[in-house]
Amino acid sequence: MKFISTKTILGVLFLFFGSFSLQASSVEMESLPQSKKVKLTLKTSFKASKILVLDKQQHILMEQSITSDKEIVEQIIDLANLPNGRYDILVKSVLKEIIQPILLTDHECIIKDYLRQEHYTPMLVQNEGYFDISWVGHRIGSFTLTLLDKSGYIVFKNESKNVLRVQKRFRIDRMAKGDYTVKMTTSYRTYYEELRIR
Repeated sequence: MKFISTKTILGVLFLFFGSFSLQASSVEMESLPQSKKVKLTLKTSFKASKILVLDKQQHILMEQSITSDKEIVEQIIDLANLPNGRYDILVKSVLKEIIQPILLTDHECIIKDYLRQEHYTPMLVQNEGYFDISWVGHRIGSFTLTLLDKSGYIVFKNESKNVLRVQKRFRIDRMAKGDYTVKMTTSYRTYYEELRIR
């Protein structure tokens, strides 16, 4: 059986990233008048999978899954049960995420579009005996990969500084079989992926 090389897969992904970034915003957010509600309009190009509401410490307060495959999906987020303050709305897809800071007051939700951030999420591809990591940042920063065992102990750690793009391969063929957690820390967020070695 012939396998497509990881370089080919990553190349296609980066070409997709490039074309994707040229599209008009595929996620629109607006506050509904005199309410603590936010209306999200999601276009097919974004392929959103989850909508999260986070507090200042990045704890998940609300989570909604998106299962519709319609060309345009509209979702209402009711924040009336949250106290006044600052929060983040995080819209996630497989390859990208959008973070929109919001401010809740007594009677409304204030959204300032210029505070919105868009990031590409790290990609992990596991193959027999190794796994590949690829990531593109929106500015030069750091990227740290930490592999943790089931007990949370660090198996190994790899740090890249002053990078805009990361493509690395890690051998796992000599590691003990079991479940591991891959922790990927960027300049703006930490991501987790599960890794199973059989």
